[in-house]
Amino acid sequence: MNQKQIDIALKVLAILLIPFLIWLGFHREATFVEMNKLIMFKQNPSVGNWASEIVADYYDYSEQALYTAKWWLTVRFSIYFFLLSGLILFLFFRKKKVLYYLLMFYLVIFVLAGISYLSSYITGNHRGAYLVARRLMGLLQSPYPFMLIFVLILFGLDRMKISQKSE
Repeated sequence: MNQKQIDIALKVLAILLIPFLIWLGFHREATFVEMNKLIMFKQNPSVGNWASEIVADYYDYSEQALYTAKWWLTVRFSIYFFLLSGLILFLFFRKKKVLYYLLMFYLVIFVLAGISYLSSYITGNHRGAYLVARRLMGLLQSPYPFMLIFVLILFGLDRMKISQKSE
C-alpha cells in the first residue's frame, strides 16, 4: 500500500468510529438517567425501583454513594470521550495539533466548571453554580468537542488570520 491508500484507509477507519462516539453519548445519557431513577428510589422507596439493569451494579449503594459514583462516572465518560475523539481526529487529519486543540478545549471547559463550582463557596449560590458546572462537564461527555474541533480543522479555521483595518 502506498501513502495515499494508507491515508484513505485511516480516514475510513476514523469515519467508522464516529457511530461509536455517538453510541457512547446515548449510553452515557441512559446510564445517568437510570442512576437518577435509582437515587429517587433511595430517597423515596415507596415509589419502587424503576431503574433498569444498566445500573444493576449500583442497586446496593446508598444515596450518597450513588452521588459519588455519578461524579466518578462523569470523569470516566469525559476521559472516554476525550480519548475516542482524539483518536478519530488524529486518524482523520494525521496532525498532532488536533490533539492539542482538543486537549486545550477540555482543559478550558474543565477549569471553567471548577471555577463555577468553587464560586458557590463565595456567592453562596450552590444550586446555580452546581448547575453551571454540571452543564459544562456534560459538554465534555458528548460528541460536541469532537464536532467543534473537526469543523475547525476541516475548514482551516485554525489557520485564519484576523487582521484589523486601521483607519
